[in-house]
Amino acid sequence: MQWYRFKEDINSAPQLEGVYYLAGSARNTLYVGRAANMHDAVTRSPEKIAGQSVVYFSFELNATTSERTAREKILKHHPPGNKPFSFW
Repeated sequence: MQWYRFKEDINSAPQLEGVYYLAGSARNTLYVGRAANMHDAVTRSPEKIAGQSVVYFSFELNATTSERTAREKILKHHPPGNKPFSFW
């Protein structure tokens, strides 16, 4: 998985459908999301999730990305930002 700096490389996020990841300084996944336009979703993302600063983002392009795929990634990574009642 290729990681991009959240603030410096924000324009690297494509305006396409897919799954995106937000991560902390150790590249620990803080949030997994699915969006029709990943650039818009990453741009609107908070700078902190579960008390940790978002430092990196990554994405997977996939025209057939489904909500099920995003759920599978959430189950795999257990990101704190996807847990119920996780405050940003």
